[in-house]
Amino acid sequence: PMRSVAALVVLAAAAASAAACSSALDCSLNGDCSGGTCACFPGWKGPSCGEMKLLPAAPTQGYGMAPNVTSWGGNVLVINGMYHMYVAEMVNNCSLAHWTHNSRVTHAVSSSLEGPYTFKDTAVDVWAHNPQVMVAHDGKLLLIHIGDGTGGNPANCTKDHTDENVYVARRSHHLASAAKGSTLHTATSPDGPWTPLPNALPSCNNPSPLLHPNGTYFLMCESSKLYSAPHYQGPWSMVMDIPRLAGGVPGIYEDAFLYLSAKGYWHVLFHAYNITTPCGDCPGTIVSAHYYSLNGLDWHTSPIQPFPNTYQRTDGSTVTMATRERPKILQDAQGAELALFNGVCGVVATCPPTPAVNCKTQYWDYTLVQKVDRG
Repeated sequence: PMRSVAALVVLAAAAASAAACSSALDCSLNGDCSGGTCACFPGWKGPSCGEMKLLPAAPTQGYGMAPNVTSWGGNVLVINGMYHMYVAEMVNNCSLAHWTHNSRVTHAVSSSLEGPYTFKDTAVDVWAHNPQVMVAHDGKLLLIHIGDGTGGNPANCTKDHTDENVYVARRSHHLASAAKGSTLHTATSPDGPWTPLPNALPSCNNPSPLLHPNGTYFLMCESSKLYSAPHYQGPWSMVMDIPRLAGGVPGIYEDAFLYLSAKGYWHVLFHAYNITTPCGDCPGTIVSAHYYSLNGLDWHTSPIQPFPNTYQRTDGSTVTMATRERPKILQDAQGAELALFNGVCGVVATCPPTPAVNCKTQYWDYTLVQKVDRG
């Protein structure tokens, strides 16, 4: 018995030593290191402060639950007490399988952070996807996305293909008076109109913009390439191509969201996934990863997923998702994290041999809003 007790003491000491911190970097830059222990900032938890502390979500909230439409992530501006979401929505009752033709940027509004959000207008027509909205240094609103919003030929996924209400994309590129499309649109009001600024951004898949307090604009592309510019219209210069870091969450990384914390630390949240897990094995599947840096040049990673593929509801139930992608964070004026937004597949079903990450093309998808617990 004494030998067993001694062994337990040794194991406990080893575990404590492994978890001990020597600087804020050991706390994922989401906490301070004090006396060898991480003291997490509000909104974060865990021995290394690597996990978001999220509140239970209402059963009906976000965008795409009620009414039931397919949406796939977006983010929010708060203006005069109203929440304005800019979200990727599939037109003509199509699923995410049609995202390369049927996605537009919808403007939806709510009087509360969680929503549910209701449709207000179309901000950018098809084809446009993965929007992110921000306020520029000159007070203009910037809407950055992939696709140029100049129309196209969206599929008709309605049951009745003669339905007169079927959405038909405007084809502004056929109109002599129409401006050329762009992946950057500006407006002076959340209701638009949104004006395209052609050739303002570098070629960029899944762009994630950031306005630094020093006035510099940064843009992350392809989840690794970091650009900077003195103005949102450029000129843009490559800062670095962040290498894949060892020791992080295993899997493939995409959907980078770049932001500065209230402390001024650099963070990137990713959707992470593998290509082997079918939907029937969803509990505990990989969905997220995290990079962080003191200066935007020297990057570190965590083996801890910042958010899981489950969330709690206010009714006490737990929702397990096949996938949870497109992470975006709403922050207050001081940089505090207020809410996490994701595009999620709301059905866990068995669809082998399709990996869990691909179930989103076959089942119900919506945009989830989960508030951060800052208590």
